[in-house]
Amino acid sequence: MSKTRRIEGQDDSASRWPERPLLDAQGIANIQCRNYFKGHVGSISEFMKEKIELLTNIAFIAVVLIIGGVAVKNAAFSKKNNELEPRAGSQLPNPPGYEWNTHDLTLVLALKKNCQYCENSMPFYRTLAELRQAKQISAHIVSMFPDSIDEARDVMNREKIAVDVIGGIQWPNYKISGTPTLILVDKQGRVVKSWLGQLPKDAESEVVSALSASSK
Repeated sequence: MSKTRRIEGQDDSASRWPERPLLDAQGIANIQCRNYFKGHVGSISEFMKEKIELLTNIAFIAVVLIIGGVAVKNAAFSKKNNELEPRAGSQLPNPPGYEWNTHDLTLVLALKKNCQYCENSMPFYRTLAELRQAKQISAHIVSMFPDSIDEARDVMNREKIAVDVIGGIQWPNYKISGTPTLILVDKQGRVVKSWLGQLPKDAESEVVSALSASSK
């Protein structure tokens, strides 16, 4: 059994713990490697954080610009539509070959060839033409098309709707932005009322009521 000799002045606590072994070259290399990656990982993390913040800011600015652009576009579209909307009191020029003052009231059917909503509405327009023939409404009915007169007549003949047909109409002149549109016009060429698009049943009833009231 070996004996450990106590050196005078030596701390007893030091003698109770084994000395830490010296690091060899591999150990030093491992420590250096860990320190290197630790420092660089921190740098990469900071870099990525800055990158993410930058991309987030760019995305936010892009969204704001897109929303702003859509708002401006919608405002311009709305303004354009309002300018082309046949509002009550608007003055309309006489269509080619027709004068508003020949009848107290004229119901304009603004239609277009190959317009699906126009085709869906044809049964209602046929009903209006039949009511006119039966003198249950007094308003004269005129259909107006941007298409040629021959194409317009073909459409109305195919649908068996007996009303006047006018072709070659320029919609902006009549404040029309889309088809179908119904416009009730007085003898001075002023818009009394208008209905836009394919109408639901309650709106169709409103049209009939307005025309029936005008015949009394």
